[in-house]
Amino acid sequence: MQSPFDIAGRGATVPFTELEAERAATNGSLIDPDRTYTTLPSEASGRSAVRPSGSVSVVDKGADPSGEGDSTQAFRQATTDAKGGAVWIPEGDFKLTSELSGVQDVTLQGAGNWYSQVHSSRFINQPSSLGKVHLKDFAVLGEVTERVDSSPDNFVNGALGPDSSVSGMWLQHLKVGLWLMGNNDNLTVSGNRFLDLTADGLNLNGGAENITVSDNFLRNTGDDAPAMWSLNTTNSTSTFKNNTVTQPNLANGIAVYGGRDISVSDNLVLDTNALGSGIALSNQKFAEPIFPLAGTVKADGNALVRAGAMNPNWHHPMGALRADSYDSAIEAQVSITDTTATDSPYSVFELVSGGGAGHPVKNVTVDGATIEKAGTVAVQAETQGAATFSGVKATGIGVTGVYNCPFPQGSGTFTVEDGGGNAGWDGRWADCGSRPQPASAH
Repeated sequence: MQSPFDIAGRGATVPFTELEAERAATNGSLIDPDRTYTTLPSEASGRSAVRPSGSVSVVDKGADPSGEGDSTQAFRQATTDAKGGAVWIPEGDFKLTSELSGVQDVTLQGAGNWYSQVHSSRFINQPSSLGKVHLKDFAVLGEVTERVDSSPDNFVNGALGPDSSVSGMWLQHLKVGLWLMGNNDNLTVSGNRFLDLTADGLNLNGGAENITVSDNFLRNTGDDAPAMWSLNTTNSTSTFKNNTVTQPNLANGIAVYGGRDISVSDNLVLDTNALGSGIALSNQKFAEPIFPLAGTVKADGNALVRAGAMNPNWHHPMGALRADSYDSAIEAQVSITDTTATDSPYSVFELVSGGGAGHPVKNVTVDGATIEKAGTVAVQAETQGAATFSGVKATGIGVTGVYNCPFPQGSGTFTVEDGGGNAGWDGRWADCGSRPQPASAH
């Protein structure tokens, strides 16, 4: 099985080394502190932290670093007193029994996410902020075991405001890492860990302009790992790049639901499970009003490993990379370049109108792709429209090259245009009354 750390140039640059033999037998003596693999201290060796000059310590405001007492009020007071400066979260375990609000123009900084740990299922919950909020270098560890969509059991629920940043965080056992609404323009989210969440890792829920989400590691999310959802107003000129997504348990590895001039580049997505693709570029709305894909939508340089799955609700296979006119036609210019797809369980490129209305998928170009094994086909076209494929080279296609059967039947035709330089996926599935089943070798 291919490790996510073996694919050069794709995914996140992560600040840790994976060692599988951390607790191997030895004839020597175990030296404390315990560096057991997957625990926070396992990453702390040789590291030190610097407290920002002039910062306000939560301990000085009464926070209990033993984790026994309730430190909520101390965090609130420190955040208020440090406005325009920094809150210092020193080494320790801090218990918060309620969320923070009114957070703006302040930095909350820890001694490193291996040292400064906050135990809370809700950290910031606020509908708006004037911005300049910077959250960095601490862990927030929740106790969420069940997804309840009406409960804001999130690290951040709502807005950080413009010109904010989130970096060096370890976020685990929450519902969502960052559920962002309102104005979060110019936000950067980089170098964080999102682990074991019951819903999304991060969702830009409308109103996000010039957002960069990069170099994050997301594992075992219960919904889309990072997602953009252009509800109420549009996300625009925003980027998901150099992220590593592994084992999302529901929905897609990376999802873009509407938005203008969006980029998804140089990400690594591995081992998607039910209901989703590795990457989805979609006009599925879920609620009204959604702003569909517009302008130029780019998916460039992404690596997809064992991505795509059978959707048990639809009894329908999902491709590794999907363009989906679910609720409205795709009119944007969709540019898919330099894709690597390895061991796809079903198809690699899927063009579909998932709601079954037959909305067209148009203006799609796929330029440069390497396919190494696919369970069924290279291209799965299931709605009307057209796409041009150039320089797509495949080995180990399980059944044949193209499944082209628009649904519903009679809704139109899809044109798979050969732009030249393609190889290894010449065949066509002939019987639209059935679907190809994955070859047993895949």
